Amino acid sequence: MWEKIGTETFLEYLQGFDFDDKTGIDLPGEVAGQILYNWPLEKITASFGQGTTATPLQQMKAATAIANNGKMLKPYVIDKIVDSTTGKVIEQKSPSVVGEPISEETSDHVLKLLESVVNGEHGTGKAYQLDDYTVGGKSGTAEIPNPDGGGYLTGRENYVFSFLGMAPIEDPQLMMYVSIQQPELKPTETGSVPLSFIFKNVVENSLHYLNIDPEKTENEKTENVKMPKAIGQDTKTISKELEEKGLKVTTVGNGSKIVTASATEGEAVLPSERIILITDEPLMPDIIGWSLRDAMELAELMKFKTESLGNGYVTTQNIAEGTPIKENDYLGIELSPPEEGAEESTDENNSETGEDTTEENASEQE
Repeated sequence: MWEKIGTETFLEYLQGFDFDDKTGIDLPGEVAGQILYNWPLEKITASFGQGTTATPLQQMKAATAIANNGKMLKPYVIDKIVDSTTGKVIEQKSPSVVGEPISEETSDHVLKLLESVVNGEHGTGKAYQLDDYTVGGKSGTAEIPNPDGGGYLTGRENYVFSFLGMAPIEDPQLMMYVSIQQPELKPTETGSVPLSFIFKNVVENSLHYLNIDPEKTENEKTENVKMPKAIGQDTKTISKELEEKGLKVTTVGNGSKIVTASATEGEAVLPSERIILITDEPLMPDIIGWSLRDAMELAELMKFKTESLGNGYVTTQNIAEGTPIKENDYLGIELSPPEEGAEESTDENNSETGEDTTEENASEQE
């Protein structure tokens, strides 16, 4: 941000999207977020969301410009007020354009980017795919300040997980923001699990209620796969079974038995989702090209102490491929966006597992 557009231009965009003002929604007690932009460090941290704050309403209002050809709309709750005795409409609300922070061309480009987050080969939001409609959106993972002072809370559940999505992506009719703070997650779950459950049920049913024609044919719909029992099973047998079901499998180590897995028995998983199987003789896999979510899934399964730097997909790992690994090992990774060098993991560069490993694509995370 600093080098490509400059701090002052970035501030103009923040203000163009009204992040320094209330939305004016017809609800009492609205407060606005605050743009912290006085010191050089604040100008940097504002670019990735720390320090500067925004309300969900402000985010939704800003996103209307993306969904509406660059035209930003004022949100409202009450459609109309009707006299109950006469039936006369006293007041009628209608969409009101309150700004054009981006061009139509830019909004179209960003819509395509949001679609790739959910549906692209390296998309990190595949959990939000709908059966009948194409979704675009962006997930978020916000740290929570330590109430006792000194930094932020730690632990896989101590975050505010969020997702803002819209559908159908070619001509968005519905947009939804979902946020959950510190959910209780199962050992194999990520923050996207409770979020996607809410988002998918509400948006899919609402689009049908509004009689929005489905975009997908029966052949285009994604079928979930029921995860069979993996723990305690023969490594080669279960790996082959999962691959035959169309799942992408990473087998960690040369052991003959599976001791833990990234999906539990009976769980519905997407064919595009990475399934990680930990054997009883685990060796560090090549995780170059993995998403942060997948890398953290591996770290959670192995109970690593983990530190990450950057965003996007893994470009470096401190534990060399093929190294024996154990609980409490330290895993340090650096990440970069796809255009900056992230690569797919392949059968060849995962040869350290000693098992059949399919080609894998990055899956999900903020």
